[in-house]
Amino acid sequence: MNTLLKDALTFFISHYRVLALMFIPVVGLEFATITMAGLGEIEESVDLTSLQPTTLALLLSTFVVLEPLVSGLTCRFVYRARLQSTGLVSTVYKDVFSIAPVLILLQLSILLGVVVGVQLFIIPGLIVWYLCSLAIPVLCRDRVGVFDALRLSWRYTKEGFNQYFPSLVLLIVAIVIPLNLLSLINWPSWVVPLWMLATTVVMSLIDVYKCRVIDHMNEVDTHAPRD
Repeated sequence: MNTLLKDALTFFISHYRVLALMFIPVVGLEFATITMAGLGEIEESVDLTSLQPTTLALLLSTFVVLEPLVSGLTCRFVYRARLQSTGLVSTVYKDVFSIAPVLILLQLSILLGVVVGVQLFIIPGLIVWYLCSLAIPVLCRDRVGVFDALRLSWRYTKEGFNQYFPSLVLLIVAIVIPLNLLSLINWPSWVVPLWMLATTVVMSLIDVYKCRVIDHMNEVDTHAPRD
């Protein structure tokens, strides 16, 4: 396990309770959204072609709006936690709401790129997803625009490939596979919101790791020799 991943795990273990409290409003909104869409059950997959337009719109809103907000909250929390210890959650929410339109636009741009890439024999979509995977943490750290966030994400993912990519895959496999297996259990309906909160908290570890990678890349840039 590389040092950056260890640092991310240490940070996550120290702050997961605060992260859980911070995510409650967003997860509550997400639960309300999928309930209105008639999907208030833990399911491994959903057949999008069988959904009504209104239901599909509600479901897509969770990917386009709520998911980038969760990532934004996580990343701003990581960066703010170094600077302050009191009023942290409220400050993070203010930070994220101030950049919410840009976050949503960035998420939409990434999703469109991935969808187009997937149509081209899947592999291009996976490449686009990887190259854009640091865009939201970059935006949250540097308060840049959509194009600069994408540009820096492409640069960081390529320059840090040997260290970043293996640990990213390890995290995804270690988190997503157990969650998918647990989703096969026929949980009672009252467990669903708790399940969603727990899943959101665990998945936030990936964003914590991404933030640590970006910090490392910036440290490398700072100490690199200049011509």
